[in-house]
Amino acid sequence: MKIGIPLKLKISIPFLGLAFGLLASQPLYSQAAQEESSSVVSEDAAAVSKLRLSDSFWVSPRAEGLAGALSLFADGLDAPYYNPAGIGGLEWKSEKSGAVKNIYFPAAGGSINEHSQELNQKFSTSGGKDDSAIGQALVDAAGGTRQFGRGSFITGAIVGRFAVLPFLDAQGAAVSQGSDGLVSGHFRTNSGVVTGISLANAKNTLFLGVSRAFISSTVYKGSVYYHDIIDTSARSKALKDLKTSYSAEVQNYGILWRYPKGVRPSVSGVIRHQGGTEFVSTKSKTDMSPASYKIAEDVTLGFGISPIIDGYLLINYGLEGHHLSDKAMALDKKIATGVEFSLIDSKQKPYLSVRTGYNIAGMTYGFGAAFSMFKVELSSYAEDVGIGNIQYKERRTSGLIAIDIVE
Repeated sequence: MKIGIPLKLKISIPFLGLAFGLLASQPLYSQAAQEESSSVVSEDAAAVSKLRLSDSFWVSPRAEGLAGALSLFADGLDAPYYNPAGIGGLEWKSEKSGAVKNIYFPAAGGSINEHSQELNQKFSTSGGKDDSAIGQALVDAAGGTRQFGRGSFITGAIVGRFAVLPFLDAQGAAVSQGSDGLVSGHFRTNSGVVTGISLANAKNTLFLGVSRAFISSTVYKGSVYYHDIIDTSARSKALKDLKTSYSAEVQNYGILWRYPKGVRPSVSGVIRHQGGTEFVSTKSKTDMSPASYKIAEDVTLGFGISPIIDGYLLINYGLEGHHLSDKAMALDKKIATGVEFSLIDSKQKPYLSVRTGYNIAGMTYGFGAAFSMFKVELSSYAEDVGIGNIQYKERRTSGLIAIDIVE
């Protein structure tokens, strides 16, 4: 999968060689940074925050459009991570248990932050693609800013309330050091399969679910020079020396209760990465690579309402608290809220949605549309990627296209 740059000597760089190895000088793995090896803990937390990656299985523009407040309404591809209780759907009327709900063939999404978009535009307009000296000057001029990109590919099916979803997800972050073309970065590719199952009572007011992901992870970490990035043989050698492979099993649990009358209030609870997910090294090319790293458990609680206006307008509003088990994190970093306005058909299925939300990083926006077997999701997402109580805010643009051959 290509994310960011094609493998050519004359390259376009949305964020400095993300796809094949602008590699982090120290490993970083999202909220778990404080739980990792002592070599990470000793790093300056603000600098490490700039190389932080996402814990989710794949890109979700719907979740981003709601500022992350999706546990009350998650279904389809979003359910296994954001709330497994929604696996198989959240319809109010019971359906045949063995019904095939979705067959994704395929779904693909991507995300890129504003700094990567700006740098890519400068490469296009300033001759950086064709002149390595100009390219290095542009890289140095971007010193200190975080470049981020991500791509996801998902297939699989949801039958009744059971899901099997093979996936591939690649994401990375890079930061220029501001001189000599030196770049630090962190690139990770996860592949595997997500399985999940949920149960619902006869009235479809109470849902319970669990998902489990079996993941093989390839991580590259290190610092490289721009002239090595654009040289094919030098880049290949750096990647070979800096590659580390890991494996892990992720378990998520979810519950959702809702009341079927009036504004239809609902309450959700989710445990993501239950007990903390440990990625264990299976193969390393460097003695500097940690034998394992751990993603911290995330406990989420939510409250929302879902009124239907005049039989065709569904309003989903949610207020959530994330990372509630992290006692050191400030309260304002834990809170997210979002609202989704959807036009629905006679079966109460949305076919056109607009979204907005708010978290500590700012306002978020999103759009969704379903046309026969095609589903499109877009978002503009404000996120604080800072570790602990450090704030480092960025804005990302994300999109996903899914082909569901059951529809």
